[in-house]
Amino acid sequence: MLVLIHTNGLNLDHSFRKQITEKFERSFTRIAPKINKVEVYLADLNGPKKGVDKSIRLVFDVANIPIIVVEQKGEDGSAMIEIVADRASHTLIKKVKRFTSQRNRCSVSDERGLTKTPEPTSEEENWILYRNHLDLGA
Repeated sequence: MLVLIHTNGLNLDHSFRKQITEKFERSFTRIAPKINKVEVYLADLNGPKKGVDKSIRLVFDVANIPIIVVEQKGEDGSAMIEIVADRASHTLIKKVKRFTSQRNRCSVSDERGLTKTPEPTSEEENWILYRNHLDLGA
């Protein structure tokens, strides 16, 4: 899993970048093999003013799933990272399960929406289908 950190208006030291990377690796261990890349965008929205002025946005590139974005705003950078990592972990697991189950439920259908029997691929399957056809009295 590749973690890319982008900043806007913030100066991050090496130890804080390492803390972010380690936190995400721990939070996403269950789903890490499916994650291609995580882009972390950190921004200081108000500059030196007080208030809720920091933003963190995670953009996930996960195999066979549309891009997932999780965002959090707050004052304390470390607390925001903990919160957004937990939210992102739950979101990713839920999305992966949803897309995996949708892919497994797909069936072959014609233009009218009726499910068709797939064509057999071997002579043995042809024979089984023929016998079933005769047994049904068709």
